[in-house]
Amino acid sequence: MLAMNSHELSASSMDNVRRMLRRGIDLVADGQLRAYARQAYASEKTVAGWMSAETNPTLTAISRLSWVFGIRLRSWLMGDLAAWEKSCHRVLPANLVPRGAVSRQVRASAEKWNAIESWLRASLAGNDPYPSLAAAARDLKVCVTSLRDHFPDLSKRICAAGRRSRSAVAASRKVRNAEKMSSAIRAAIRRLVSEGVKPSSANVAKLMFPGRTELFPRERRIYCVEMAELKRVIRKLEGRDKNKRSFLPANAV
Repeated sequence: MLAMNSHELSASSMDNVRRMLRRGIDLVADGQLRAYARQAYASEKTVAGWMSAETNPTLTAISRLSWVFGIRLRSWLMGDLAAWEKSCHRVLPANLVPRGAVSRQVRASAEKWNAIESWLRASLAGNDPYPSLAAAARDLKVCVTSLRDHFPDLSKRICAAGRRSRSAVAASRKVRNAEKMSSAIRAAIRRLVSEGVKPSSANVAKLMFPGRTELFPRERRIYCVEMAELKRVIRKLEGRDKNKRSFLPANAV
C-alpha cells in the first residue's frame, strides 16, 4: 500500500478485489465457491458476501488472500487478473487461521495438511516410498497440484524416490524375464537334442515361436550362453567316461 503512487491508489477499489475473487474461483477451484472458501481460509457465506458486495473484505482479509495465493496486495487492489497465472497455494499456519463460524473447519483443514506432511516424510524415511507423486495424491485423496503447492520440496523428493523405485523394479523385471527366457531356450535345446535334431538357433526359434525362423538378438545372446554351458557339460561328462557317448547327436555342435 505504501509503495503505491497516487494514481494507483485512486484506481484501486473493492470492485477490483471482487474481479480477482471471481478469477480465482474459476482458476483454482473450478468455479466452486465452497472449495475456494476452504482454500482462502474463510467461510462460504463470507466469500459469497464479498462477491455480492453485501460486505467488503477487510485489509487483513485481503492481506491473508495475498499471502495464501502468492499474489501481491497491489495486484488485488488493482485487479491484475494476469497475476493468477503465477499463483500458488500456501498453508496458513494453524495459529494464524481466523476465528469465527468457520474456524473449526479451517483449522481442521490446516491440521489435515500437517498430517499429510508427516505421512509423506514417514514414507520417504521408510523402505516403501510412493512410486510417484500421483500415487501419493491418490492415496491421500488430494490433487497432485495441491501437493506440489503445499510441499514443493517434499514433492521433488517423492518424484526422485519414485524414479529410483521404478528403476529398481524395471531392473528386477528385466532379470526375471531373462531367467524365464533362459529356461525356455534351455528346454527347447534339450527337446531338440532328445529328438535328434540339431539345436541350431533357427530350429530353436521355430520350436519356440512358430512362424519365426531366427531368434532376436537378445534371445540369440541367451541361446549362445545356454549352448556354451551345454557343451561344457558334455565335455565334462565325456572326460569322465570316454566310453560313454554324448547324448548330443553328431551334428548337434
